[in-house]
Amino acid sequence: MKANRAQRSVFWILPLLLFLILPFAPRGVEGEAEAKGLPELHLGKADLRLVFRSLAKMGEFPLLLAPAVQGQVTLPLRPGLTAREMVELLAEIHGYSCHWVEGTALVGADPAALGERTPRSYQWSFLDEEAVIAALAQVVPKERLTVEAGRKEISLAANALEDRNIREVLAVADQEPVSYLIEAQLIEFDLNQVQEKGILWALPGTSPYSPVRLTVIPSAGAAGSGQPAGHRLAGTRLWATSNQAGAVFLGDQYPVIISKPNAQIDLIEYQKLGLGIEVLPRALGDGKVGLELVLTVSGIGGWTETTDGRRIPLIENNQILAQQTLVPGETAVLAGLTFTGKDSPALILKPGREGPDQEKTVCLLL
Repeated sequence: MKANRAQRSVFWILPLLLFLILPFAPRGVEGEAEAKGLPELHLGKADLRLVFRSLAKMGEFPLLLAPAVQGQVTLPLRPGLTAREMVELLAEIHGYSCHWVEGTALVGADPAALGERTPRSYQWSFLDEEAVIAALAQVVPKERLTVEAGRKEISLAANALEDRNIREVLAVADQEPVSYLIEAQLIEFDLNQVQEKGILWALPGTSPYSPVRLTVIPSAGAAGSGQPAGHRLAGTRLWATSNQAGAVFLGDQYPVIISKPNAQIDLIEYQKLGLGIEVLPRALGDGKVGLELVLTVSGIGGWTETTDGRRIPLIENNQILAQQTLVPGETAVLAGLTFTGKDSPALILKPGREGPDQEKTVCLLL
């Protein structure tokens, strides 16, 4: 009797274990980008439709937006969420439905109302073949696309909503490139001063939330405008176009001594310490410009000792994503790039300095 009961228990437990294990099985290569957690994302008056499309691009899945999906979004999203989770969260926050149909995200529309697919064709002017396929793959799977590169034409069977989204994406992507000269500055401010002006969150040192904040400084003639006085650490100008991101690094190289066992001499490796910037500008109409930013903060996250007792820094790289809409005269500000605390990531440190000044903070101005 006990043996039978034990056997029944084993047969009951085994399906339960399979149920708990299978959902967490590794996904195939095709879904790696979709399942990958993203860095923290900061949105400042960003166009909601462009944010959805940017997330779909990062997650490598197609996305269809209903015409009713409109507006701007300002909020930070914590790191670790997947692109799929961020799409679902933003849809829920703004009151739109989100369905998944054959791997495609459908936001704000009823899957039952998609209608039949009929043959359609589209032409482009400025993009190359690879770029136009990548653009339309944000709407429909690329396997459905038939490309006639010589005639600059793409054909496929599409329903009415797919057709509308394809035309929208092509209208944004297939434009004559516009060049932008962007000034980037790293400025160290007094911490209390930027908190009083609302540029930086006034968070306690033990807060689990990121102190980074994305905001803008109004044009010089606006009420309450004006940049607080600060110390310029680094700055440069970079060129970017509406279809090609500009990239620059602000900072310095820090000598790190590398000791190897049984080696007669130590090696010195120079590692970057500062901020890597990638910025893609887009004209949004009415003089507005949207900035898509990928920032890589390289800082000293702590210190370790070599076998002979010397202390060497540990370099950490943290990525931050941001999207900000600017009106003429505004300056985008990403504040809080240095963190207080001796062992926290610091943006720019001089040799011998083991932590950022707790009374200061570094901001990126664009």
